[in-house]
Amino acid sequence: MKEVELKLQLPVEGVAAFRSLDILKRQASRRPRTVAIKNTYFDSPDMQLRTHGLELQVQQVENAWTQILKTTDQACAGLYWHRQWKTAVSGNHPELTSLLAQVAWESAEIATRCNPEFFKRLVPVFTSVVQRTVWTLHLTGGGSVNVVLDRGKLQAKRKREPFCEIRLKLKNGEVTNLFDLALQLMDHLPLRIGKGGEAERGYELLVPTPISFAKAQPVKLAANLSVESCFMRIAWNCLAQIQDNQHGVIESIDPESVHQMRVGLRRLRSAVRLFSPTIQLPPEMHEELEWLGEALGNARDADVLANSTLPSLASASSSASVQSWTPLLRAATLRARVTRQDAAAVVASVRYSRLILSIAAWLYARHERLPPSRSVQATHGETLKKWAASRLEKLQTQLLKLGVRQKKSSMTERHRMRIAAKELRYALEFFESMCSTRRLQPYLKCLVALQDVLGRLNDCSVADKLLDRMVKACKPGSAMASLSRKARKKLAYGDRDDKHKLQKCWRHFRCAKLSPWNAGPEKLIVASDRFQDSLV
Repeated sequence: MKEVELKLQLPVEGVAAFRSLDILKRQASRRPRTVAIKNTYFDSPDMQLRTHGLELQVQQVENAWTQILKTTDQACAGLYWHRQWKTAVSGNHPELTSLLAQVAWESAEIATRCNPEFFKRLVPVFTSVVQRTVWTLHLTGGGSVNVVLDRGKLQAKRKREPFCEIRLKLKNGEVTNLFDLALQLMDHLPLRIGKGGEAERGYELLVPTPISFAKAQPVKLAANLSVESCFMRIAWNCLAQIQDNQHGVIESIDPESVHQMRVGLRRLRSAVRLFSPTIQLPPEMHEELEWLGEALGNARDADVLANSTLPSLASASSSASVQSWTPLLRAATLRARVTRQDAAAVVASVRYSRLILSIAAWLYARHERLPPSRSVQATHGETLKKWAASRLEKLQTQLLKLGVRQKKSSMTERHRMRIAAKELRYALEFFESMCSTRRLQPYLKCLVALQDVLGRLNDCSVADKLLDRMVKACKPGSAMASLSRKARKKLAYGDRDDKHKLQKCWRHFRCAKLSPWNAGPEKLIVASDRFQDSLV
């Protein structure tokens, strides 16, 4: 049996307001039912069930016990889906014969994970005690949803963790019903996207794992996808990277979580531009993405100044003057901490959760996004490759035009050039699974080198602006103002060095050829020297 549900966190103080919501009274098919539940989770001592993506629990409701085997939750934008199997048992211990037989009958793939050796060594690993109230809503747009309010606590060894969450479980209808209902509830309640299922939180309570950042995962595309389906896969991939870093942004002090969430956000916005005008993001979502990007950008810029740019300048100074940089480093570190806290507050906000849910709802509601178009709906392999080839050629041409004046380019022009390089790189990475690695890598290597030096020049530019603000905030003639001016002068020297490196990287890139596909009717060869010839 496959289950789809949307999980949202609710502050305990919001329970009374939730229970009194008008939608629960108007659209519920019957009075809500409340039950007390105790769940005992089992695994082998070395956690082999979890390692193989399985969860096993025995659930007690009054005097009845049920054993439940689930696949590990898969999640994006608060949406979870899994498969599960249930059978009755006589007490608070698994009775596996009938359960495993049911699994083997319904899913050979899942049955291969159920190694009998794992189940021979089962022990209780953690428990949960839950007060559960369930409403069944019949939605005005069609379909029905179970709205579940769970209040309880997890216990693993001597550790306890309370929780309060709302789960929207799809009974029938479209997945968009879950997102639409969640957004309606958020109009009245401070709901946030949940941080994992009950089992995931229980395992984390049992054996805490360090918070880590998440880089972008490869996008897997097939040549027979429609343009719309191609965009959907890319957008979900970007959204997953954003979400996979939200816990790190809120709970960790590692700046890489902020950086990787910002990368995911930039990839998503780049994908929207890449597929425009075929696919149009609603204006209000553009504004919200800019709001999130500004908070993450401020934190990232302050971090680079405090932990990279200024320490590099200080270490390059004479040993006698290194200590003199301490006040400036301390001030920059304090500023980085403040902007990091601001970014964490943004990501922990209801507004952020609403943004993520809105994007997910928009991605699922395909009919609201695309006009009827034969080219958009086409699924012939050559169509998608030709479409991708035309976009890549356009992006490369744009970058080549911006680079013509790179020797005498202004800071603004270099910024536009950096953005164009980034857009081209993201696009190439989106379509990489359809490309020939042998053909693509030499070109991508030149592009990455170009982007890196443009990035360093941008870091210098941003650092100069931040230091200028620090100078203006200091008292005239103060030691801090003097240090900030000294740092700005040193940045100017580094800027000159990178400008020379930019010319070298540009020459290499200009001579590179973009030919991502294997030979055949879809082959694209864009020779940048041909473009240069056309300018003469």
